[in-house]
Amino acid sequence: MNNKYEIGRDVAIKYIMFKKRTEFEVKNKLQMLNYSPIIIDKVITSLKDDGYINDKEYIKKYFKELKSLKNWSIIQVKTNLSKRGCECTISDSELTKYEINSITNLYSKFLFKYPKATKEEKESFIHALQSKGFVYENIKNVIK
Repeated sequence: MNNKYEIGRDVAIKYIMFKKRTEFEVKNKLQMLNYSPIIIDKVITSLKDDGYINDKEYIKKYFKELKSLKNWSIIQVKTNLSKRGCECTISDSELTKYEINSITNLYSKFLFKYPKATKEEKESFIHALQSKGFVYENIKNVIK
């Protein structure tokens, strides 16, 4: 059992070192490789104790990267975190600021591409944002 634990821990560390992972992602990887639940729990506990896995830090870093790389809605952010097995711990006000900034960036790109956009084109843009999960009030506030 000790040998399986050490191999599982090494596999998990390599998996984490390639890209930061959540506890949920590491568990899934080890389950996919047919490790027993006892070994998986031991490995996860060990990795948490050694600081390899920290979901709260992961969320902070993930959100920081999102702010500089992506223009997503609040719903997209929460959905993406839940796929990684994380509960969104980012404050609503911070998420709203992020979404408004995302809308502003997307609207600037839209205006650059269509400087003489018609009312219908703007409405189509608004509809596209809504279909991606952006809050209508935030869209309207940015466009005004």
